[in-house]
Amino acid sequence: MERESDKKTLKILVAEDDPNDAFLLQYAFSRAALRPQLDFVQDGQEAVDYLNGTGQAGARRAPDLLLLDLKMPRLNGFDLLKWLNRQPKLRLVPVIIFSASQEPSDIERAYGLGASSFLVKPPTSEGLDQLIGCFHRYWAEWNRAAEQASHVHAAVDSQHLAGDVTGPVAG
Repeated sequence: MERESDKKTLKILVAEDDPNDAFLLQYAFSRAALRPQLDFVQDGQEAVDYLNGTGQAGARRAPDLLLLDLKMPRLNGFDLLKWLNRQPKLRLVPVIIFSASQEPSDIERAYGLGASSFLVKPPTSEGLDQLIGCFHRYWAEWNRAAEQASHVHAAVDSQHLAGDVTGPVAG
């Protein structure tokens, strides 16, 4: 059983050009008493610099999630998704689109370029609070990242090879 103290802080890179939306997002996380590490960049090019470890906001470690607006200056969300597809070390980072767009063509294009999820920005603060609570619960508590899954499989494999498996292994 994983203890609360064993959990690492969820690190989320937020690419959002609207300072009001960035503030409301940060405020919604704080109102929900959630404490992920939120790193903000204002456009897709700043996200590239961050993910490459360059520029003022260069990352020391890759984020656990990328929360991405689509309509941004310099490098938009679609172009950032294309760039991410060419980065082997970042392919396992889930990209969640967080956009005001509800256009079916935007949703289809985002998924086609590798987005993990598409969330429409709620029009009210109450809606944002509810979305952030569900979002955090899913990504921080219920979802298992690829690196977590590989550690679990390695542990199961080593127990199996050592003859320590006491029951069936669920697949």
